[in-house]
Amino acid sequence: MNEGIIFKNVDRALKPVLEQALKTRPAVYLNGPRQAGKSTLAQSLDWKAKYITFDDMNQRLAARRDPEGFIESLDGPVILDEIQYIPELYLPIKKKIDETRLKETDPQKVNGLFLLTGSTNVMALPELSKALVGRVSILTLFPFSAGEAEKFPEGFIEAAFSKIQFAIPKKVADRKMQTWLQLATFPDLAFPAKNLGRWANDYIQTLIQRDVKAVGEIEKQEEMYRLLQMLAGRAAQLVNETNISQDIGLTRVTYRRYQALLEQLFLIDFLPAWNDNIIKRMAKSPKIFFNDTMLLCHLLGVDVEEIDPLKDREYGHILENFVYTELVKQISRREGYKLFHFRTSDGKEIDFIIERQDRKLAAVEVKSRKTIKADDFKPLELLRGSLGDRFANGIILYDGADVISFGDRITAVPLEALWFAVGNEQYNLGLK
Repeated sequence: MNEGIIFKNVDRALKPVLEQALKTRPAVYLNGPRQAGKSTLAQSLDWKAKYITFDDMNQRLAARRDPEGFIESLDGPVILDEIQYIPELYLPIKKKIDETRLKETDPQKVNGLFLLTGSTNVMALPELSKALVGRVSILTLFPFSAGEAEKFPEGFIEAAFSKIQFAIPKKVADRKMQTWLQLATFPDLAFPAKNLGRWANDYIQTLIQRDVKAVGEIEKQEEMYRLLQMLAGRAAQLVNETNISQDIGLTRVTYRRYQALLEQLFLIDFLPAWNDNIIKRMAKSPKIFFNDTMLLCHLLGVDVEEIDPLKDREYGHILENFVYTELVKQISRREGYKLFHFRTSDGKEIDFIIERQDRKLAAVEVKSRKTIKADDFKPLELLRGSLGDRFANGIILYDGADVISFGDRITAVPLEALWFAVGNEQYNLGLK
């Protein structure tokens, strides 16, 4: 670990995005995993607002007793933390926004009324989406990215669509990948003194025993934990619901419900397959990933300090999961990009497809090796040949130090390009 990093002083890259959203929408819903830093970020804004948390049982009871009166009593902008506990507030918030719109002629006084935070994925809160449609901007705060923790530029997403250029400082190039894994995690866990096993057990137990009740019910808590461990063994792989449900001894209906709960609490995520009907016989199953790679390592029983990239068979999946989290975190701060995976029915696959709003694609393959083989480029060549000009770049991120060009728009670059890549052109998405 980098002992010199003071994590409490990490500047969250989402902060300017959040501040801009508060200037353009009456309400902003900031969701993300518990302990990712939502409350800290909300209270760090240069924005005068009253702070109320529904982790406080007194506030929770007051809001439930008289939801409309609770919202009407608020004077000025307000932060409502862990709003998922009080869905009764969504309609009163809508009413307050609509009344303010009718009363105020200055649009600036209509925006930035409410900052709502929640540890439940907004997709699990249909009442919120329905009540605040057209009134709310939705943002997601994940745990630290390695780039955030180290204050790296993080320009990979834009660079993936042009000719990649980068200069990696020697002190960075000499670091081991284990360092980045330990940096890219929850703020509380990122301190060197934290014990991963104890912290992760407490974190997962808190979610299962407490937060699951906010979005659903489970019959047996131990089944949820066993399912998490089983899914960890399938990280960065295609999902087969039948096999998983049979292996753990759950009905398919129960498995799907448990899986949805884990997704709603930001423990796991599913990456959809890219399919544009250009290439025939495409796989449609999603791939499963964990939103925090250190939690994944805990569930796998892997000691990050001792992991050997050459010997440990889990390392390839762990590395792919880590790259997934870094890409998702960068995309979450930008508009106009979507992430997929690519796989044909005969087994040709590419780990990640980044699709831009103009339908151009960048393909990203991850290799844990220090060397690259000619066969590694074949899926990228297949996609390039099928897409033509829509294919912006094919990139292999690998554990080596050299840049290797393999023809038109296909290049192997060091993994550190995730943070230090810079494109040679700017693209305006035309988004506000």
